Amino acid sequence: MILFPSLMLLTLWVNLFLSSGFISLIGTFFIRFFPIPLDLLLMAFTRPISSQTSLIILKRIYDHYGIDHLYSLMGSILQTGSDTTLYVVSLYYGSIHLKKYSYTLWLGFFLDFLSFVFMLCFYYLGMIS
Repeated sequence: MILFPSLMLLTLWVNLFLSSGFISLIGTFFIRFFPIPLDLLLMAFTRPISSQTSLIILKRIYDHYGIDHLYSLMGSILQTGSDTTLYVVSLYYGSIHLKKYSYTLWLGFFLDFLSFVFMLCFYYLGMIS
């Protein structure tokens, strides 16, 4: 099967990223400026990589805060506003053997970042409560 190497590399990269401690390092810096839970930041970093990981984090937010809490609504906005960019690029472009995917990758990451910015704007402007 031709898709196996790209999906195997994606799985390896996700596991290395999550076990490296990079999220906690970025989280300690980020929490100083934006008082949101670390789980939302973790969701913002893992959503472009793995959908299942971000769903597990969203379920953990639901279990801890309840489904009607502000942080749960922010997590829902982040979950629905972003996409698994690396999965889409590796699977779809790998299946048609297309090698020029740089613009798609940058656009996908930009849109994921934009959903995070909108989540913060909705929070600070009081649009969700």
